[in-house]
Amino acid sequence: MQFRDILLASATQGGGGVAAAGISSWQIIGEYGEIGFNSQVVSSGAERQFTRIPIITAINITAIQVLNGAFYVDGSGVEQAISNDQQVGHGYIVDGACIGSDAARTTVTAGQGGVLSSLLTANIAAGKLIWLNREVDAPSGGGQGYQTIPYTAGAQYGGYGRKTMGLGSTDLTTVSPASLILTTYRQHPRAVLGYGVHGYTFAVLGDSIAYNNTDTNFGDGGEVGQDSRTLIGGAWVRRSFKKAGRLLGSEIPLAMSARASAVLANVGTARRAIYPYTSVLIFQIGTNDIVGGGKTAAQLDALVEAEIVLYKAAFSAANPLITPKAIVCTLIPRQSTPTGTTSNAELIEYNRRVRHGEITGADGYLDPNAFVASLSDESIWLDGATDSADGTHPTTTGHFKISEGVYPTLMLAQPWLTFLP
Repeated sequence: MQFRDILLASATQGGGGVAAAGISSWQIIGEYGEIGFNSQVVSSGAERQFTRIPIITAINITAIQVLNGAFYVDGSGVEQAISNDQQVGHGYIVDGACIGSDAARTTVTAGQGGVLSSLLTANIAAGKLIWLNREVDAPSGGGQGYQTIPYTAGAQYGGYGRKTMGLGSTDLTTVSPASLILTTYRQHPRAVLGYGVHGYTFAVLGDSIAYNNTDTNFGDGGEVGQDSRTLIGGAWVRRSFKKAGRLLGSEIPLAMSARASAVLANVGTARRAIYPYTSVLIFQIGTNDIVGGGKTAAQLDALVEAEIVLYKAAFSAANPLITPKAIVCTLIPRQSTPTGTTSNAELIEYNRRVRHGEITGADGYLDPNAFVASLSDESIWLDGATDSADGTHPTTTGHFKISEGVYPTLMLAQPWLTFLP
C-alpha cells in the first residue's frame, strides 16, 4: 500500500489524529528543516533574498498558502525576534509552469512565527512536486530569518538554491531561475500549507538530538542516490521519516522545531505557531531539561503534559472535527564521555513513564533509546565509542542505528508504539 493510500484510508476512520471522512483542513504539506540559530545579517544595502524550495504533497489539495515567521532560537534555546519586519512573496511552479503567485507582499512582523501569506486556489494532485519561489525583503543591516540551518551541499533534494537580488527584481513566476547558489539557503518558510483531506501530519519539538549537530552532514535525511543526493545527513528523526516515506511511496509531512540547547521550558509562541497545522506532535526533547538542567523525571513529565495541553487546544480550536495526537520519545543515553558509566536514575524513570503511558495526554511513544542503550542501564551507551560523539549526541553511526530502528514504526497505519501495560 502506498503512503498516500494509507493517508486516505486513515482519513476515513474519524480518529487517530485524522479528520472524519471527507473533512478538509489546512495542514502542512512537504518537509521542513530545523530552526535557524541566528539572525542572518544583510551584508550591504537593502536586499531581496530569493530561495527556490521543493515541496511534495502527499494528498490532493485544492488551495495552498505559506506560513511565515521572523524569529530564531538563540544558544540558550530562547526564541528571539529578528531586528526588523519583512516583506515576503511567493510563486508556485508545478509541471513546468507557474500556477500562481501572491497578489501582494505579506508583512511579517519581527518575532512572529505564524503569519499566513495570500491563499492561492489550485487543484494539485497527490505526489506532485511543487517548486516554491520565495522572496524575502530586508533593510540594510537587517535580519533575514525565519531561517533553517544551511544544509551541506549534496545532502538535500537536488535543485534547491538561493541568490541575492535587488529590491526591484523578481523571479516569483520564473520556472527555472538563473544564478542560484546550491550550497546554502536559509530563507525558508515556516511551512507550506495545503487544503485537503489530510492523514497524519507531523511536527517535532526537539533538541540537539533531533537537530543533527553531530551528524557528519547537515541534510534532510534523504538517502544517497535519492533525488540527486550524493551525501546523507539529518539526524535520526529526518532520516527515519525520509526512509519510511520513500519505501511507502510518498513524502511524509514533517515540520521540525528542533534547536541545539533547547529546553522545554523555553518553547514559546513562535515555535507553537505550527501547532494548528499538524495533527501529530512528537516530543523529542528533554535531555537538556532532565540531565543538563537537573530536573527530575516528575518535573519533566509535568512540562511535557503542560505542552501537550497547549498543543491539543491550539490544534482543536482550528480543527474541531480532528483528533490531535501527542507522541513522546524516550531519552537516549547521556554521559560526560562516550564511554562513561554513570547511571542516571531520573532518565531511566522518565523513560519508564514514557513507555508505560504515564504522561497524561500522550497517545503513544517512539523509543530511540532502545537502539543505542546498554541492556543493563539505559542511561549508558551500549557502544558509546562508536555511536556517541561526546557522551550526549549520536555520531552519524548512532543516528543511523536509531533511524533504522524507528522508521519501520513510521510505516504502520498507526505510526507510533502502543504503551506497555
